[in-house]
Amino acid sequence: SDVCSSDLTPTSVPPHTLVGVFFNYAINLTLRDITTFNFYVGYKVDFCFPIVASAILSDNCYVGLQLVGGVTCSSWVGCSFKEGRFGVVIQPKDASQSIHGQTFIRCNLEGNDVGMVIDPLDGSGAGVKDIDVIDPYMEAITYDGFRVGRALDYSDATVTGADRTRNVYNMRVTGGLWDGQWGTAGHQPVLFHAADTSDAPGGCVIDIPVQL
Repeated sequence: SDVCSSDLTPTSVPPHTLVGVFFNYAINLTLRDITTFNFYVGYKVDFCFPIVASAILSDNCYVGLQLVGGVTCSSWVGCSFKEGRFGVVIQPKDASQSIHGQTFIRCNLEGNDVGMVIDPLDGSGAGVKDIDVIDPYMEAITYDGFRVGRALDYSDATVTGADRTRNVYNMRVTGGLWDGQWGTAGHQPVLFHAADTSDAPGGCVIDIPVQL
């Protein structure tokens, strides 16, 4: 049943904190042909590996997919996280957690305020690394396509968030269809944290066609 009363807006207050599907402490997880609609978080994943997901959908959720810790060696093929505030959020729940080895192939991030956020937190923990996004579909993104190494502001998608001092390593975004609204002041297809050379993301590759 519907648990949100209307479509999302960047500064709207969530009417609930419900999670559509929560995966916690699972090994060799396979997801296929699942849909979540009108939740605060469509899919939340904590300490699950490896994951093979194909053709799963979240629609009109505040966060389509949220990875919070201990998620490694996973693939997301032909998945759609659309029409929400943040399509995908990769944010360890604390500085001791690691998220790495995530591959998104032909991921549909259409209609989100922000396509994907990678928030590695501050500190000297395990970090976020080896994130591959191959041929994403990025139509009608209102603000930034990707925010990498930025603090996540759940309450307002217009806010890019402060620089984070923990490094993000080996973030690769290649190919895809990019048709967003990058003319919005201060927003970009890909926005990197780079407060100084010691904290900037390392080993990152961005090779995208921008279609206006």
